[in-house]
Amino acid sequence: GKSMVINSLLQYPLMPTCNLTTTCTVVKLIYGEKVRIIATDDDTKKRVFDLDCTKVTSTQFDKLKEYAILAMRTLVVENLQYFTDVDIMQEANKMTVDDISDMDSKDPKQVALLLLVLLSVYVGQNDIEMTEDKQKLMQKRKAYMKYFGIPENTYNLSVTVQWDNEFLKKGFSITDL
Repeated sequence: GKSMVINSLLQYPLMPTCNLTTTCTVVKLIYGEKVRIIATDDDTKKRVFDLDCTKVTSTQFDKLKEYAILAMRTLVVENLQYFTDVDIMQEANKMTVDDISDMDSKDPKQVALLLLVLLSVYVGQNDIEMTEDKQKLMQKRKAYMKYFGIPENTYNLSVTVQWDNEFLKKGFSITDL
């Protein structure tokens, strides 16, 4: 429920939500006039990703949507419901990229939401019993992260989101675990 509370404060469904464990990284939200996502490798303390969400290409956006749909098969990411008419609770396994075709690559908030699905959603990374489907998804996740320039040997990330919001503008920062 922490992510749902954060989404209420932001008045936008940014943080991925689910009825199971959803977040696998520390996500810190701070004020910024432009929506930006920054990822740091917790092991090396080096910045491994930094993207102004207004500068994403349509190809990058399509990759993010593809990954979000793949992740839906393992963990129903509830906040994607805002961008589709499909009942994701019933049809998550049948969803395709076409079901979220109304998402707009020019909307930095939507870009950020999809980036958080890739960077912070728990899809079984530490499961003791790794199913074949989860293994395939983990390989896909690694490939998508590599596509976005994140080094292959990066396992533990912290994510900072710069977000234009009055609550954050007043000097607050929010951390989701």
